[in-house]
Amino acid sequence: MGGRRIIVRWMSPDPGGSRVFSVPLAVVLAAGMLLVLSWLSLGLGAYLVTRLYYDNRRLEVENAQLQEQATQLDEMRALVKSIEKDGKVIRGFLGVEKRQEGGGGKGQGGFAADDQLPQLTGDEAPRTRTLIATENYSSSSLLEQTRRLKENLRELLQAMREQRDRLDHTPSIVPVDSETYCFSSGFGWRQSPFTGQREFHSGLDISDSEGTPIIAPANGVVLEAGSSKYMGRYLKLDHGRGCTTSYSHLSRFNVKPGDKVKRGQVLGLMGNTGNSSGPHVHYRIEVDEKMVNPRTYILNSVAPMGTAKPLSP
Repeated sequence: MGGRRIIVRWMSPDPGGSRVFSVPLAVVLAAGMLLVLSWLSLGLGAYLVTRLYYDNRRLEVENAQLQEQATQLDEMRALVKSIEKDGKVIRGFLGVEKRQEGGGGKGQGGFAADDQLPQLTGDEAPRTRTLIATENYSSSSLLEQTRRLKENLRELLQAMREQRDRLDHTPSIVPVDSETYCFSSGFGWRQSPFTGQREFHSGLDISDSEGTPIIAPANGVVLEAGSSKYMGRYLKLDHGRGCTTSYSHLSRFNVKPGDKVKRGQVLGLMGNTGNSSGPHVHYRIEVDEKMVNPRTYILNSVAPMGTAKPLSP
């Protein structure tokens, strides 16, 4: 035979059992290569199987995370819509108009209506839900809407603070700390208890026993604390926005000009000083230097009266 060969001798303990084999070198090399290739194939197959297993696990984890994110986006969408609805109610209550946004300007966005969203059923829902969430409630779209919502809430908060400040500075309670007071003379034309002549009474007379605490009906600053022949000892408060209140015929003061006072704070004591026929306080309210009926601003009296309105900004 031609070509190189490999001689293999098989030794046996039995006499005559020894054998000699002659194998072509090409066959040995081919068998060795096949053996190496088979081991390489097994190793590569094991690697690919392992890689496929871990890739599948990773995809399952990522899909679960995406599902959770999609659920969170759904919840955020519902929350944003709920907050927007509440914001409309608050704006309506405060009388705050929402600024109009043009159709072609910046800041456009929003969510599709529920009946416009694709409906998924069966096995396609879990894997397709992420795509729908990405299309309809993308993070950038939701972030932009959340930013607009934050700005709207900031405006509402500012409006509520301003409204609260107006209410805090609007006289709205009876300026006496007592349950036994009475309105002895109202606002408007009356017969003078001193001259018997017809005169205009510029305030509301509230009677009680001498020494009854006189309290601030709203937040403000003490403008004046003085005495005159007709008003006796008197105080005047500035509540801002053109509103002032005054209290006459007091027996003493508890505050001085420049003091800041809060609603319910004791200003002084009821007395019978000045042109007075008995212990009472002459309570007067002026808005933009015009005298108004104090009873229309009192909310906590048992007597019937008109509706109190907050002062204009």
